[in-house]
Amino acid sequence: MTSGLLASSFAESLGVIIISYGFTAGLGSGIVFTSGVVVVGLNFQKKRSVATGFASCGAGVGAFIFPPLIQVARQEYGDSGFFFLLAGMALNISVFGSLCFPSYLEVNKNHLEKLTTSKLSLSLHSLTGRQHFCKVISVLWNLPFLCICLSQLSSHVGIYMMYVHIPNFAISRGSTEEQASILLAASGLMNCVSRLLVGMAGNADNISNSLLYFGTFGMLGISTVLFPLFGATYIGQLAYSVILGTYSGSCYVLLSTLTAEIVGIEFLVSAFGIAMIFTGVGTLVGPPLAGFIVDGGGTYEMSFTLAGCCILMASIFGISAEVFRKIYFPEVIHWIHGETKLDSEKQILPPETVPLQNDEKPYSHEQENTYNTLTLPLQAESD
Repeated sequence: MTSGLLASSFAESLGVIIISYGFTAGLGSGIVFTSGVVVVGLNFQKKRSVATGFASCGAGVGAFIFPPLIQVARQEYGDSGFFFLLAGMALNISVFGSLCFPSYLEVNKNHLEKLTTSKLSLSLHSLTGRQHFCKVISVLWNLPFLCICLSQLSSHVGIYMMYVHIPNFAISRGSTEEQASILLAASGLMNCVSRLLVGMAGNADNISNSLLYFGTFGMLGISTVLFPLFGATYIGQLAYSVILGTYSGSCYVLLSTLTAEIVGIEFLVSAFGIAMIFTGVGTLVGPPLAGFIVDGGGTYEMSFTLAGCCILMASIFGISAEVFRKIYFPEVIHWIHGETKLDSEKQILPPETVPLQNDEKPYSHEQENTYNTLTLPLQAESD
C-alpha cells in the first residue's frame, strides 16, 4: 500500500496512476482491511460484533477527518506532495500490525491436531493443499453464504456510485468544493458512530444479526431511491450524507459474525476473503458505472435510482441468506454471548464449540459428543 502511494507521487500520467494507486495501493489496502477484521474475528467469540465495531470504526474516523485535510494538502503541496503524505501515513499501518499476535485458536493448532483423530483429517490445520481448495469451493457454494457475497457485490455497486456522485452533484447545484468535502466528512463521522452502535446491537441476545444486516441496507436503499426528491438543497444533501454514512458501514461490522455463523469459525479466514472479493468487484464496478450513466447522456437522478435499486437488492440477498440457512441448515449453530444454541433443540451448549463441516461422526478428546460439534480451545477466558 505504501509503495503504491509513494509511486503515485512520482507518476506523470493517468496510466501510471491507475497501476500504482488503483492496483498496487488498492491491493495493499484490501489485504490490510481483510486481515484486520479476521484477526478480530479469531480472537473474539462472545463479543465478536462489539469488537469488530470498535476495530472498524477507525475507518469512519479516517473518512471524517481526511477529506478536508486531503483537500487542503492537495491545494498546498499539489498531487505529488499529498500522495507522498498519504504514503507516510500508510506506513504506520505496519507499526500497528506488528502489535497483533496470533489468536488463541492459532496458538493451539498443534494441540488441536493431537486431539483430532484420523476420521477428522479434513478438520482445521490438517488439510492438504487440494483438500483445502475443495473446502474453499464448498464454502463458496454454501447457498446462504453465496447470498451474503452477492449482497456485498450489489450493495457496493450502489454505495460507491453514490460516493462518486455526491460531491459532484453538490457542486453542480451550487456548492463549493469545501462544502462538498464536508458532505464526505459528515458521512465518515456517522459511519464511525454507526459501527459502534451496530456492533453493540449485534451482540444483544434479542437482536438478529441477519435482520440487522437486512434493515440497514433496506433503509439505505429506500433513502437513495428517494434522494432526488429532497437532494436539490445543500441541507438535503447533508441529510443524505448522514444517512449514507450511518447505514453503509454497518455491513462490515456484521459480516464477520454472519460469516462465522454460516460457515464456522474454522473457515472464517477463507470465507471472509471470498466475501471481500465480491465487495471489491462491487467497488470496482460502481464508480465507472456512475460515470458512464452521467457522461453518456443520463442524469444524476437516473444514477441515484439505479444505485438505490442495487442497495435494495443487497438487502433482499441479505434476508435470503437467513431464509436459506433456516431451510437447508436448521441445526446451524449461533454464537450469542458465548452460549452456543442449537436451533432445532434450543439447548445451550458449551461456548467453545465449532460446527463440523462434514458428515463424519465427531469425536472429542474426552468423550463422544452427540451434538454434532467438536469441543475446541477457541479463545482465552479473558474474552
